[in-house]
Amino acid sequence: MFTPPSTRPRIGMTLQPEQSFLALLGPVFRDHCEVFEVAPETTWRAHDGRLVPNGYDAAFRRILDETGCPAIGHGVALSVGTAAHGDDARFERWLRAIAETHARYHFTWYSDHLAATQLGGSFVAIPLALTHDAETVALVRRRLDQLQTVVPRVALETAAHVLSAANLEDEPAFTAAALGPHGLVLDLHNVHVMAENVGLDPWRFITELPLDQVIEIHLSGGRNSDPTWLPSRRVQRLDSHDDLIPEPVWALFDRVLPLCPALLAVILERMEGTVTDADVAPITAELVRIRERVEARRLAPPRPLTPTRAFPPGDPAAFQSALEAALRSPDPAAFATADRPHLRPDDLRLTALHVARLRSERLLQGSPAAASWFDLAPADFAAAFRRYHQEVPPTGFLPSEEARSFDAWATQEGSRG
Repeated sequence: MFTPPSTRPRIGMTLQPEQSFLALLGPVFRDHCEVFEVAPETTWRAHDGRLVPNGYDAAFRRILDETGCPAIGHGVALSVGTAAHGDDARFERWLRAIAETHARYHFTWYSDHLAATQLGGSFVAIPLALTHDAETVALVRRRLDQLQTVVPRVALETAAHVLSAANLEDEPAFTAAALGPHGLVLDLHNVHVMAENVGLDPWRFITELPLDQVIEIHLSGGRNSDPTWLPSRRVQRLDSHDDLIPEPVWALFDRVLPLCPALLAVILERMEGTVTDADVAPITAELVRIRERVEARRLAPPRPLTPTRAFPPGDPAAFQSALEAALRSPDPAAFATADRPHLRPDDLRLTALHVARLRSERLLQGSPAAASWFDLAPADFAAAFRRYHQEVPPTGFLPSEEARSFDAWATQEGSRG
């Protein structure tokens, strides 16, 4: 294990809930990692209405003990931007679970996405862009302050927004306003995704962010979507964390490193199910390359602070509820209307496909009966799942919760048939 000098950021990886991922990368963890990022949601299971530790919780903590490395908490489903009335109970339940996880891991800091994964009471799983309005800024600030009562240092990540009702060129100013004094996690592949899909200038986007508040940088890779997914055959860059870091992201990393004086960690992200024996050597080489660049970093002079912008009033709760319904509708593209000029039909279609795919994966993980049905009669299962997805909002986060919801629907369907 490398012991980093106190003058430079630590380098590490995410820990993913998959035995083969942990086994294949075990030697890499020991020899090349100085910090680990843990998503608390991957360490939970449901029991008597509570979120309690699962088997991966013990596996992750064993790695931390063996390497002597600290842990960073990084979630996806806290959903600091959910504006639904009555959402405070869900948020407080999440905070209690994070507090219990923090007591075991002693997170150096905790971050989530500047986004919403809960819309109108439904869990869509994908971090979706927030509306740029004063109400959302105030909501995110309040939620961050609440999170800080659980983990003393908190941050938000720049997400890979493609679907947005707002002009994404204003996202850096919105980020600064929503963050307040808290930390920023700069995900460079997310910026690359937006540059590829929306046509943003990635360097301009980065330099308009509050870089003096960046405490962590994420590096990852991804792939392009299949052209058969959309009627237009349009291809989009996916933030899939299933491939090596592309060279444009390395170039952004080299340029931004000197501009982040508060940087404490650089994390290589790779998803479970994407690492084979052949991937171990290239991933090791990426960690070595990251360390070489971090050790060669020379900080640039401080930049002048950009004044925080004010945003107009809005109704984020109404928009999020309407968007959730649109993403489960037979024609998601119909939500792209003249009064929503920044929403593009293909972005709605592709996002709806991702939401449905992630939900089906939760169901198949949680229900052996559904998995067997899928294996024996995939077309019949797909037709039933499409009806279920359109009729029943996705309120369950855990696979077991999704399975109970599907079983109840299937029982009702059987009684009607």
